Amino acid sequence: CLGYKPRVKEKTVREPMVWAYARASHRSNSDTDCVPAQRDRCQRLAQEALPDMKWGGGIEDLKKSAYHVRFFNRPGGLLLKEKLCRDDHLIVDKIDRIWRDVHDFCEVMEAFKRNGITVHIVDLGGHVINMASPHDAFYITVFVAGAQFQSGMASERQKLKKDRMLEQGL
Repeated sequence: CLGYKPRVKEKTVREPMVWAYARASHRSNSDTDCVPAQRDRCQRLAQEALPDMKWGGGIEDLKKSAYHVRFFNRPGGLLLKEKLCRDDHLIVDKIDRIWRDVHDFCEVMEAFKRNGITVHIVDLGGHVINMASPHDAFYITVFVAGAQFQSGMASERQKLKKDRMLEQGL
């Protein structure tokens, strides 16, 4: 598996599984973006698109920023690194739930590619995206850059607001 270093030379191989990842940042999310709703949409996709694969479960990160904390540095990312094995599938509801940093995206996708992990994004323009496709991989990279830009702009606005409040003595 991705982060597993066996103590013996031979490792038991298991059948491929489907996993889901959901994340909520420190900001309050709407009901449609809450972790249970994300997890439900991922599980529904698994049942529809990969009905013959075993469900591994859903992994969550709560109160974690995808802009400030890299995927494999989040508790859920570390857990997935231990659990994901060759030919597994990872389903994420929306691209910004897993990545808001292009560098992090490239590093994680390289690890997934090396280890035969297929990533599906449930809702990206109404399409289910399969990272095994070079065209889809290109488009997702662009979408991750957009998510990074949006997060950077929101952070900048928050800093400006805080500075104005300090100037006004609030």
